[in-house]
Amino acid sequence: MTQYLPIHMRTKVEASRHTLVVNTCTDNDTDKIGTKNAWSWSNPTNRAVPVAIPGTDHFATSVEALWQGSKVLPGTPGLWRDDEGRWRLSEANFMQANHATLFGDWRRAKGWKPVGAWVGEGLPLVSDPIEARRRVYLPAYAAQLREMVKHPEVRAMLVRARGYETVYLRDHNTGGIEDRRGMSHAYLLAGWLTNKEFPAT
Repeated sequence: MTQYLPIHMRTKVEASRHTLVVNTCTDNDTDKIGTKNAWSWSNPTNRAVPVAIPGTDHFATSVEALWQGSKVLPGTPGLWRDDEGRWRLSEANFMQANHATLFGDWRRAKGWKPVGAWVGEGLPLVSDPIEARRRVYLPAYAAQLREMVKHPEVRAMLVRARGYETVYLRDHNTGGIEDRRGMSHAYLLAGWLTNKEFPAT
């Protein structure tokens, strides 16, 4: 059985007929499928699959656009606290404030510390980043993978990959879902390719 392992972009791997090294961070902001060694289809910035924005009739341009666009920053117009101290924001104010990020400019929100993640009209913002990953990023990325593996070229890549003992999936980090330093989509992809679901942590 093929073993899928996330590794850092700079980690050296010995060339072998038993191993395949794949870059999962290629072709940002395109709808490309990629090649044997560059799985553009698995990049969360891939635009081939529109991503539903929870609780709305709108779609973000990519998983990364949704993830960064779900972040509500301090000072966002219309932001208020309820009686339990939880942050809230209407859909109209959320869409107006985060429009550019949701529809492609995902770098706008990267690195900022949000007050929470927007998960739907009438719901409080999710202030815990780990819970936000579970509520926003994971369902969106799973939907992307489910759609992309229907593509004949992607299926062919995966069949080819199963001919290797180990497939290394390169990413900029390798953190799991609960890693507060940063979560790796290659980590999620490795679990999904192995078990058809994401790891629990």
